[in-house]
Amino acid sequence: MNIEKSYIRIKQAQNHMKISGRFPWVQKSLKSVLSLTLLSFVFYLVISPLGSHVKASDKTNQIVLQLAWKHQFQFAGYYAALSKGYYKEAGLDVTLVEGGEGHFAREEVLGGNAQYGVAGSELILHKAEGNPFVVLAPIFQHSPSILLTMANSGISTYPDLIGKRVMLLPGKKDADILAAFQNEGIDIDHDSFIRMDQSYNLDDLIKGRTDSVSAYVTNEPWILEQAGIKPGILSPLTYGVDFYSDCLFTTEEEINKHPERVSRFLKATIKGWTYAMDNKEEIIDLIIDQYGVDKAKDHLRYEAATMEKLIFPHLVQIGHMNPGRWRHIADTYNKLGMLENDFSLDGFLYDPNPNPVPDHSRLIGVILLLFMISLVTSIITIVLSIFNKKLKKESHERKLAVKALQESEAKFKEFMLHLPAYAFIKNRSGKYLYVNKAFGFIAKSSPLDRLGKTDNDIFQSDIAKELRANDSEVFRTCKSIEKNETITDADGNYRTNLVIKFPIIRDGVPLFLGGIAFDVTERVKMEKMLVQSEKMLSVGGLAAGMAHELNNPLGGMIQNAQVIYNRFTKDLPANRKAANELNISLGSITDYMEKREILKLLSSIGEAGDRAAHIVENMLSFSQQSRHHFTHYNLSDLLDKTIELAENDYNLKQKYDFKKIAITREYEQSIPEVQCEGSTIQQVFFNILRNGAEAMAESKTQMEETQESESPYPKNKFILRIKEENGLACIEIEDNGPGMEEDIRRRIFDPFFTTKPIGVGSGLGLSVSYFIITENHGGEINVRSEPGKGTTFIIRLPFEKNRETK
Repeated sequence: MNIEKSYIRIKQAQNHMKISGRFPWVQKSLKSVLSLTLLSFVFYLVISPLGSHVKASDKTNQIVLQLAWKHQFQFAGYYAALSKGYYKEAGLDVTLVEGGEGHFAREEVLGGNAQYGVAGSELILHKAEGNPFVVLAPIFQHSPSILLTMANSGISTYPDLIGKRVMLLPGKKDADILAAFQNEGIDIDHDSFIRMDQSYNLDDLIKGRTDSVSAYVTNEPWILEQAGIKPGILSPLTYGVDFYSDCLFTTEEEINKHPERVSRFLKATIKGWTYAMDNKEEIIDLIIDQYGVDKAKDHLRYEAATMEKLIFPHLVQIGHMNPGRWRHIADTYNKLGMLENDFSLDGFLYDPNPNPVPDHSRLIGVILLLFMISLVTSIITIVLSIFNKKLKKESHERKLAVKALQESEAKFKEFMLHLPAYAFIKNRSGKYLYVNKAFGFIAKSSPLDRLGKTDNDIFQSDIAKELRANDSEVFRTCKSIEKNETITDADGNYRTNLVIKFPIIRDGVPLFLGGIAFDVTERVKMEKMLVQSEKMLSVGGLAAGMAHELNNPLGGMIQNAQVIYNRFTKDLPANRKAANELNISLGSITDYMEKREILKLLSSIGEAGDRAAHIVENMLSFSQQSRHHFTHYNLSDLLDKTIELAENDYNLKQKYDFKKIAITREYEQSIPEVQCEGSTIQQVFFNILRNGAEAMAESKTQMEETQESESPYPKNKFILRIKEENGLACIEIEDNGPGMEEDIRRRIFDPFFTTKPIGVGSGLGLSVSYFIITENHGGEINVRSEPGKGTTFIIRLPFEKNRETK
């Protein structure tokens, strides 16, 4: 319409007038002229029948939008704009056409069946082929396209697909997936993999008719999970291919003929998307009720939640597109040989404020309007010519700045991609806004899986609480901190990270938190081993000296106590002679000794001496004074013999019957023999079994005392495991006893540390065991325990003794 175009030219003049703000006299003159022009223009609209309101029923406002696929939450914004009347308010009569096999947006728009369509970043390739496409807005800031596999297929990377069957959309419709292949050096044109046409049937993957299929992360993984199948996801984003997706596009002809209609349609669409992402449940009900979608609500909720991580509606303006990002996409295609060098983006990206050459031939309205428009155009041309040279210079400088920014951004992405540490950014709510590749690989999950989640969504509550406390300290103090944080990986194993967290401040306010973390799990373990070894060595010398100093008086005490006992109780010639000389009978002496319990006291002296001798023996072993003979032993035989010793030990049976403890053996077959000192290894097994048996017996007694007589309690049991693990022999001794608190577990191998009453335990048994395993055999011993969940000792031994092991 002539009037509409005239109005657009006046608005362009107002935009140009903003540039002249640095010259007040020019701005004042332009304002005067434009005010007069607008008054005349309003007068014209009032008296002219051409100024009537544009109605949606007008054929020029009837448009068709071709969707990329079948109705689902993927197109929620368009449904919202139609349902909430945003298109109608814009004077548009919009029809949404469902996509699917044989109904792709590119073909439908080219064929004139639709004026608008939804497609991926491959539009730039079609533009290079001569298709007159113009991108209006990318709805997804990141592509949802993935290659879907079965998690148990052994395919975890793109190179794993070499020689495998891959089901893709026809042509270049899966362009970002093809780009990821070539980014990994896989030639897609020379049968590096077997390309199959997309069947749109997920059963082809489930039943093994293909090894991988292109899919959307918002849809197909959920279907597999509901079928009880764990999906494998290969995202192009992981391989440096980060494209826009679900781009709303039209044609050059549509923009040239109906520029205002394009503008109204785009604004109403963005408004619809904003409403849809803020009111997901309402739009889900709308999709089911009005579009006949047979997906379950949970499926649509999954789709909506996943899309939010790709759209970033609360961080990025919906539909925002960066020319520099499109330049990067074009350069990526160029590097992969899919696009010519220096492909021009001119005419491909929609400009809501174009600067067309004035066309006076179509302005044949009222003479006053023609005159005023011509006058305004002339004045604007004169004024703009003053600034033309400066604007050209600024434009050139801006292009250079944009190019430098793009190069800097590319270098930064490359740097973060290969940084051998975890890097991440969180907002004040604790949501992950960015994670680098290393973060995802260490956690055995895709970085995309963590975006939009908090630590509470990823870790158990106690770990998340500690991480959030450290985050709060950074936001509160606005200072960097360095901490050791304990997390769990995807397998549930505890890892220790050295984390540096720092605030990202804007205008004096810490808006975000950045972090870099290094996995120091092995280093922390080594430090603990060194500290424990130093403790053992420092106490070893003292133990050796004390043992030698105690041996002589201890031996004399035990021997003298035995001699006294014999002289009072044994019918020996010397005893009889001494008694006869004193006219006393041996029987009377014995009766007196028993009456006064002197013999019992002598027996107690002997028992105390024996116990002290055992402690001295442990101290000597602890101080590494004895020589050990190493030979090859079968660990299963050693452990079974130790069980036999425990079952026959008299002292053990004073408190409990070891034979009544259930023993479960889980021995791997064909484990090689281990070169070790058999008796000391048995000593280690015996110490652990004895401590476990005593702990279970004590726990059982307490349960019997506190529970009613008919209340059941678990039967005491040991689970014994022998297996090969990472080239080492691994022995696990697990009990179902009361377990240990963390502070006790950390000190369990410390010399002279015991939780038993005075006179019951020396605190050397497990310390000696630790010394035997680590120092004498070059192995390691650890304990895993929680209150109420039993205790497991893990012993790892090399199959062959290291020559340097003392």
